[in-house]
Amino acid sequence: MKISVVITAYNEGEELVRTLNSIQTNTSRLHEIIVIDDGSTDDSCNEIEARGAVRIYHSKRVGVGASRDEGARIATGDVISFLDGHQRLTPDCLDECSEIAIRKSAIVSPGIQGFEPQNKLIHGATFQLCPLNGFFSANWQLKPSWRRLHQSNALRGPGYTIPRNLYPKLSWIQGMTGWGGSEALLSLKAFFTRVPILFLRGPIAYHRFKRQFHYDVNWDEIWLNHALIARICFDTATWERYWYPELFMSKLSETMKEFLTSDEVLTLQMEFNQIKRRADCEFWRRMLKESPPVQLSQCSRLVTFGLPKV
Repeated sequence: MKISVVITAYNEGEELVRTLNSIQTNTSRLHEIIVIDDGSTDDSCNEIEARGAVRIYHSKRVGVGASRDEGARIATGDVISFLDGHQRLTPDCLDECSEIAIRKSAIVSPGIQGFEPQNKLIHGATFQLCPLNGFFSANWQLKPSWRRLHQSNALRGPGYTIPRNLYPKLSWIQGMTGWGGSEALLSLKAFFTRVPILFLRGPIAYHRFKRQFHYDVNWDEIWLNHALIARICFDTATWERYWYPELFMSKLSETMKEFLTSDEVLTLQMEFNQIKRRADCEFWRRMLKESPPVQLSQCSRLVTFGLPKV
């Protein structure tokens, strides 16, 4: 089994080299490390090739989702592990996650913990809609499971490992730029295609959680990213009757609205809906544990029609 590691990095300082050292020291089946240098203006990525990593350089920052997708598409390992440029691993962390990812055909994440002593160990995440804004989000799960391997319905941050042969159905959207929605998209695609999200108790990926962004984040990009998720992962009836009028119509510029009706976006929606194995209404019933919105009550047949029986 060969493990490809994809790292997105932007102005990581000394953290990136420490992350590379941790991966190389603690991963027995490491095949390659691909670093997407997403427009860094410091020297953090200048010498990583001498340390055995492949560097893909962006002259201008494009964001996490598009960068991860670029790295995943050139990866040649049996599994792809996604990390940030400021993480540390316990011994054999990625090896253990990769073995289970292959065996279970699943996304597998280890425990996640911040660098600070007071940070609690995180045992997965639970999908939710953001209480303030209504778009896609997740809560960390702090209560440990008695099982060594337990299923969840969401991701909130790396590192996690995906079998490379599963990646095409879970891939990020190139139209997602900047920050916001990367793990939400992956979580929703996994749910609709019935790819399990599993959390493994034991190995840990430590993460330097930052109190503020070290790059510009703007709300236009965030809203567009989440609108793209809804447009592509749900069918047209659900988008037109619920997501667009209830959440996104007032948040998007005319240019963004035109992009969401472009052939590029509609093709992505059609392709994804062809491989979906759950109906739209199950998002509310199974992921959120609530009834679907009243706006969808008259189109229940539309959101289930044509899906394969499982």
